[in-house]
Amino acid sequence: MVKQRFQFGNYFEQCKKRLNDRLLQHSLGSTAGYDLLFAYIVFLIAYYFLQWPVVAFDADLWTHLNWGRYFFETGEIPNTNFYSFISSRREVINYPWLFQIAIFKLHFWFGYIGLIILRTVIALATVSLLYAYLRRNQQNHWLPILFIIYLMVFIDRSSDVRPYNFSFFFIVLYLYIIEFHPRKAFILPIVGIIWMNLHGIEYPVLILIVLAYLVEVFYFRIKEQKAIEKEKLRYMLALVITMGSIFATPFGVNLINVPFENISYASLYIDELRKLEITNLGSYHVNAMVPAYQTVVNICVLVFIVIALKNLLGRQMKLSHFILFAGGVYLLTKGIRFIHEFALLALPSLQTNPAKLSPALRSRLPKILLVLLAGILISFPYLYLRHLFGNPPRFPFSAAGLPHGVAAFLEKIEADGRLMNHPSSGGYLEWMLWPRYKIYMDMHVPFLFSDEDYFKITNAMSDRTSFDNLAAEYRPDFITLPNRSFIHRHITKKHPVYVRVFFDDSETLYVDRRRHPQIADKFELKKFSPQFTEKLNWNSLDQSAYSTNNRKLRQLWEIYPEGRLINQALANLYLHKEDFVEAIRHGEVLVRNFPDEPTGYMAQGDALYGLKKYNQALKFYKSALGRTNDRGRPAIFKKLWACYFELQDYHLAYRALKKTVNIFAPSAGDIDLFRFGVTAYRTGKLGEALMLLRFADFKAPQSAVEFKARIAHLITAIEKTNVGNK
Repeated sequence: MVKQRFQFGNYFEQCKKRLNDRLLQHSLGSTAGYDLLFAYIVFLIAYYFLQWPVVAFDADLWTHLNWGRYFFETGEIPNTNFYSFISSRREVINYPWLFQIAIFKLHFWFGYIGLIILRTVIALATVSLLYAYLRRNQQNHWLPILFIIYLMVFIDRSSDVRPYNFSFFFIVLYLYIIEFHPRKAFILPIVGIIWMNLHGIEYPVLILIVLAYLVEVFYFRIKEQKAIEKEKLRYMLALVITMGSIFATPFGVNLINVPFENISYASLYIDELRKLEITNLGSYHVNAMVPAYQTVVNICVLVFIVIALKNLLGRQMKLSHFILFAGGVYLLTKGIRFIHEFALLALPSLQTNPAKLSPALRSRLPKILLVLLAGILISFPYLYLRHLFGNPPRFPFSAAGLPHGVAAFLEKIEADGRLMNHPSSGGYLEWMLWPRYKIYMDMHVPFLFSDEDYFKITNAMSDRTSFDNLAAEYRPDFITLPNRSFIHRHITKKHPVYVRVFFDDSETLYVDRRRHPQIADKFELKKFSPQFTEKLNWNSLDQSAYSTNNRKLRQLWEIYPEGRLINQALANLYLHKEDFVEAIRHGEVLVRNFPDEPTGYMAQGDALYGLKKYNQALKFYKSALGRTNDRGRPAIFKKLWACYFELQDYHLAYRALKKTVNIFAPSAGDIDLFRFGVTAYRTGKLGEALMLLRFADFKAPQSAVEFKARIAHLITAIEKTNVGNK
């Protein structure tokens, strides 16, 4: 029996050793393990990207759509500010003209879903090519870590539909072909032509890549005094021809000056153009195991520079790789947006001297450490992607952050003219309203609009004198301002000719009463504003104010039934009237249009609570809880407490209230303390209940006679219970 046990123990140890060896092999040294991780990440990207809608990171996408539409309507490549009422006609080299045509047609045929599929395909193609490049060196045991760094750097940017996404793909493609398939270099001129017409401003990167490899060939041929082989000559000829692709656009040599436009002032107000400061590299922030984007940038820069310096000091970096890396560093000094080009141009230098773990070192590593590393490699991409895309807005297009309602109002009324706007929303407004309306400008700076144009309009949105001067210069028919602008009151008092006629969740619209008197008379809102709507308390209104506000809300809702502010105010109105069915209807509209926000779930939860459907109300409150920030969570926990209390589930009610009430905080009110005490009493925590009720009695005002009497009665009952238990 002892011998059998010993043999079984040996067999068990052998099985465990084999399992650990297999785990070690597949987690840190096996190409099969790398491929499995890659397939897993590709699946995650496809899953999240295909359900993530087109959202307004900025309004540039709609600028491109509008310019693509202009091409098909006029047969000309747009190169002017045709949609702007600024007096001077401007011209620009429209370097992404082919991208504009492509996405407009895709949107025309398939809507926003077509753009989502395009975005997903180009992201997956870029990630796949990046992995294929890194995997060429199978001995690099840091391949999974490098791949995940690239994923973090690129994935957020890849969720937008912009021409630079194509540039990222083409950069990797060029490097991959030149490094690993130089015999196929003959296709590079064709690829270059497509690239330059999709995103021609990126041509310096194309030139840098080609010159880096040409310089290396010439340097070693001169150094070694050898003739160039026929095969190498064909390769070099393909690279030289590739450089000519920058002239194979409708703009010819005029494209050359575009990347060198002075952006020193634009970098002060466009975040992606800001300079990367050395001090920023010391800033690291992680929230719920997910690094902030600046932290991702810092990790990328520092890791890649350390690897490059190691290879350079060890004299193991090729000349071409050094040129590419130095060019990437130079671009990085020009703006934070060039982190992507820097990371891609660093690719070859990462492969020069790959980091390896020797078999001896690998065998000495604790098995638990290997399991932990494997778990991190598997879980981190999921956590990172879920953090970015785990709570998607409305599919396939979310109007959040855009003046969607203002555009809908202007489309419905019978008018046209000049619309003064903030440039950040200009791209969307021109797409929705041109050619009936002309806007002031979009964010096409500094190429089409000047720093002065931007200075004037942004100051006019916040400074009274600047507004007076710009309004006098252009005399717009309509003005749309961000809801948080500082000059709404100034317009109302000093410019009564401009009448507030509409607002949505982002902006407020004014009309010139002199030019459009019928619109002003029909839609004037007077004191009714977004700020007023947010603070609207139906309980405090007399009948006249109640009827007026109700009528104005219904008027706004009929024009723009998707708005958050409007539906939230109407939901509160019906909750006040105890018309819970109508409140649920507006809550459903909010959930449908803003599924990533808690507002609609809260409205439906409140209505169901009013209908005494507490279990259903709980589901909506929990949905709201998962979509709110830390500041909004206490109010939802109180709602959860109320439902659990009504359901007589006092233990869950107690836990919900404990998460929201700090009994020693001055902000804890007498009502909260009383509820907490009653709930503790119901759960049998008599000592705690007694303390909480005494706290509530202490904080209750002397005038609340009935409330204090109720507390005293409950305290007496608890004390008697305690005596009885003893």
